[in-house]
Amino acid sequence: MASMPGPADEYVNRVREEIKTLRGYFNSQLRSYRAIRAVAIVSASLVPVLATWSEFPRLGLAALGAVVALAEVFQGLFQLRKSALNAMKTTNTLERQLNKYLTGVDPYGGTQQEAFTRFAR
Repeated sequence: MASMPGPADEYVNRVREEIKTLRGYFNSQLRSYRAIRAVAIVSASLVPVLATWSEFPRLGLAALGAVVALAEVFQGLFQLRKSALNAMKTTNTLERQLNKYLTGVDPYGGTQQEAFTRFAR
């Protein structure tokens, strides 16, 4: 008969799920950051090129400038890169502590109950 998972096993599984969730958040935020930066770079690069073409409407140049400004505002408002990096730092810390706990490395030495109590704090 298989043994029932204890509180320590359930807690470890929850930590693993949190790590997985944070990785997904990191990837999503980083993709959004890169997309917004790419739009801003391409738009900003097109302005001087299109400005030399006399037939290109001034309204089009203004629209490209507005796209660049909005992209920077969104980046500043949502802090996509910063929140992605914070999620990755948290993920790395959780993984490091989980690995130490699972291998019984200091500070998670001693009895299983003592190690779990330290890990859960």
